[in-house]
Amino acid sequence: MISSGQSSRGVLKQAVVKSNHSSNVIHRSEKTGIKKGLQKTMNYNNKTFKAVENSKNGESSASTIFHYRQDGKMISAEYEGGEIVKGHILGKVDEAGNIDMVYQHINVDGAIRTGKCRSSPYFTEDGRLRLKEVWQWTNGDLSTGMSEIEEVQS
Repeated sequence: MISSGQSSRGVLKQAVVKSNHSSNVIHRSEKTGIKKGLQKTMNYNNKTFKAVENSKNGESSASTIFHYRQDGKMISAEYEGGEIVKGHILGKVDEAGNIDMVYQHINVDGAIRTGKCRSSPYFTEDGRLRLKEVWQWTNGDLSTGMSEIEEVQS
């Protein structure tokens, strides 16, 4: 469910997004996209995601599937598909559901790629959980990029 309101000056709208995926409520400024807070820490345990967007210098694609596990504030994940033969993620989740992580994978060319990433959760208008990711390669050209992954409904 989405509800929105407008400030008395009409400058800043806020949306409250509720999802049946968890008991989280995200307050997001439609103008800036910044979350104001979550009522409860996000739980990523046993969630599966697929890549839906990526920068040109990224290697994940619509064929890349991520399998997340969470134990307390620790996140781990395995991923593969498309240009990625096998990959692993290790990170921490904060109270707002953001993830700070490092990742490594072997691509189809046999190269080992490593990087770091900050992921921020949000729900689409139809209730799907997405992670907006800002990342940087820590080997190779050290370039940066942005991507999004979306929860796969089982």
